[in-house]
Amino acid sequence: VHVGDFRPQGGPLHGFRRILQSIADHCRGLDKSEQQSIVGKRAVSLARYEPEFQWFVDKEDSAPDLLPDAARQLLFQDLWGMLHALGERQPLVLILDDVQWADELSMEFLEYLRAQAQLAPLRAAILATRRTGEPCPSVDEFESRPGVVSVRLGRLEPDAVRMLISDMLALPQVPSELSDALFQHSEGNPLFLTEYLLESVSERLIWRSPDGNWHAGGGAAKEQNYARIGLPSNVQDLIAHRLDGLSASARRIAETAAVLGQVADLDVVSQLFGGREDQLFDALDELRRRH
Repeated sequence: VHVGDFRPQGGPLHGFRRILQSIADHCRGLDKSEQQSIVGKRAVSLARYEPEFQWFVDKEDSAPDLLPDAARQLLFQDLWGMLHALGERQPLVLILDDVQWADELSMEFLEYLRAQAQLAPLRAAILATRRTGEPCPSVDEFESRPGVVSVRLGRLEPDAVRMLISDMLALPQVPSELSDALFQHSEGNPLFLTEYLLESVSERLIWRSPDGNWHAGGGAAKEQNYARIGLPSNVQDLIAHRLDGLSASARRIAETAAVLGQVADLDVVSQLFGGREDQLFDALDELRRRH
C-alpha cells in the first residue's frame, strides 16, 4: 500500500511524491536484479520528479533531449512500467487523497493509467478521494470514463461515530453524552468529527492519564460541557474557504440559511435574498452542486 496526497497549488505530480518515495525506499531493499527489473533505466525520468530515484541512476545514463510531449509520454511509460513490474511481484494499492487538487500532469497520468489498464491489466487498485464541496471539472470528467468506479459516501450514523471515537482513543466504552454531542456538532462528517474530537482534547473534556489511557467522563455536567465545544479553527478555515469560492448571490443565501437553521423555508429565503427569481434559483443550483 502506497499513499499520496494532493495540496492546493502543488507542482507537477506532487500528489505522487510520497508514493514514489515509498516505492524508492522499498526498491532499495531488493537485490540488484529486482531493482533493475522494477526501476532500471526508468530512474532517469523518474528522478526529475522524485530525487530519491537518483540513487538508481547509473553514471553513464542521462536524460534524453526530448520535446515536451515526448518527454511526458516517456515519463508516463516509465511510471506505468514500474507500477506494472511491482504489481507482478505483489498486488498494489495506491491511495491518492484530495484528488480535487491534482495538477494537470497528475490528471493526465491517471487518465493514461486508466487507458492502459483497459489494454493490459494492472495488478493494482487505485483509490482516489475527493471533497465534494470543491468543484473540479477534470475530476468530474475522469469519473465518467470506462473503468472508473465512483462511490459517494454518506454521513456517519451515530453508531459509526461512537465506533470511530472508540477506535481513535482506544476507549472500550464511549460515554453516550460525548458521542451524541460530537455527532450533533459534526453532523456525521468524518473530517469535522476528527476536528471536534481534537478540540475536546484541547479543552480537556477528554484527557490522558499517566498510564497512557484516554478517559472521557459522562453525566449531566459533562453533557453540558460537550454541548459547548467550540468550533475548531480548522473547520472554521474550511468553511471560510468554501464560502470564498461561492458567487456573491450563493454566499448571501448560504449565510441567510445558516441563520434560519437546518431547515429554511424557500419563501423566507427568497424574501431575505431580495434579488430576482432567476438569480435566486441560479444561486440555489450553485449551492446544490457544491454541497
